[in-house]
Amino acid sequence: MMNTAKSVLLALTAAVLMIVLPVAAHASGGPPSAAGTWVGVWTHDGIDRPVVLELAERDGRQLLGYVLGGTESQTIVEGMRRGRRLRLTIEIRDPVETVALTVSGRLRGDRIVATVDDGRSVGRLNLRRTDHMLHEQRFVLAAPV
Repeated sequence: MMNTAKSVLLALTAAVLMIVLPVAAHASGGPPSAAGTWVGVWTHDGIDRPVVLELAERDGRQLLGYVLGGTESQTIVEGMRRGRRLRLTIEIRDPVETVALTVSGRLRGDRIVATVDDGRSVGRLNLRRTDHMLHEQRFVLAAPV
């Protein structure tokens, strides 16, 4: 009977620690993760463009991900997070040219506030983390036969 009580107490203690420790680490002001789905607006040359990024973190610093709807023409080729600061390089390719966008910003809870530099001008990027399921659909358009 005594062993059962000790086992139950140990299990309850472990369960409480599994809940409390992550909450305490987040509340301690440690940098939030950049991993997740981010939706928002890129304002460039006075035009607002919707943006959706899917980011993952490797080794707590390296950022990987992709631009939803970007297929192979818009890709995240490099990314890094240091504390709350992040930096991404996104390549936009078309048949004429390839433009590298440098995204530099800060994580602020469930928000990313950044600048986007395309080498000619600097725009703003405002993203918020979402937990909604997003679906990407692709269509192929062909001339009628």
